[in-house]
Amino acid sequence: MTSKKSTQATLESTLLHGGAFSADLLNSILLNFVDKLKKSLDDDADDALICVVEDEGDVAMLLIDWDGTVLQNKQAFDRMKQMWRENFATNTRKLIPEFVDHLQHGMLGVVGVKWIATPN
Repeated sequence: MTSKKSTQATLESTLLHGGAFSADLLNSILLNFVDKLKKSLDDDADDALICVVEDEGDVAMLLIDWDGTVLQNKQAFDRMKQMWRENFATNTRKLIPEFVDHLQHGMLGVVGVKWIATPN
């Protein structure tokens, strides 16, 4: 198992500093869970669901939007940046420890996102 510190560094490198995503990890792991992740999105009434997995320095990512659109790796990352264009780094830094905790327990790193209206 990858150490917590190493997993965090890998996720930070990929999600905060534009590191590469792994198509192999996406295909071998994440794509097997799309139906369950969509169900979770619906059950929790989230506006989006972000899922990451890390293995030996490789990272793969899915983002499922409120309408069921499934985005993979770079497209998921780009959508996440678009969703949070004003506070991307801050929100991502808050999510990474949660992802790390899930991954260290042998689970997928999954978080649901709900939109909060910003005051005008």
